[in-house]
Amino acid sequence: MLSLTVLSVIYGWNPVIGMMSLLFFFFLFLGGLSVLSYAYNPLEFRVDDGAMEVRAKGRTTRILWTQLEEVRIVPAPAPAKGEWLMAWPKQAPIQLPKRVYQPEWKAEHAGVKVCELDTFKVGSEVFRAAVQRSAGTLWNESTSMR
Repeated sequence: MLSLTVLSVIYGWNPVIGMMSLLFFFFLFLGGLSVLSYAYNPLEFRVDDGAMEVRAKGRTTRILWTQLEEVRIVPAPAPAKGEWLMAWPKQAPIQLPKRVYQPEWKAEHAGVKVCELDTFKVGSEVFRAAVQRSAGTLWNESTSMR
């Protein structure tokens, strides 16, 4: 604060406006870092014969097909928009690491929101085909929540 006072005397700057400007640029910088971390670590989704996998920010969550009872793509409940890939485990609740990104346990649906399809550039039909092929008999064509 002393340096701002010296600047105000020498250059005629208002110390309050100077402090507000510093705070503004500090928070702008933090916001930029947050956006960059998502840009450099985009959400990835993979499926294979053994599991489906969501990766973001260098962390991976793998959900084995053997843990699941059913998988389907459903419209997101209001007020959310878009479509979700949902999975229902054989034994609920399924243990998932606490993270900012998906997948996440949805107690109100007794299932796992694996990911939001709007996050990805490919259409829901590409997702549907890939998951259906890998999930086999676990796949359900229904578009409603259980």
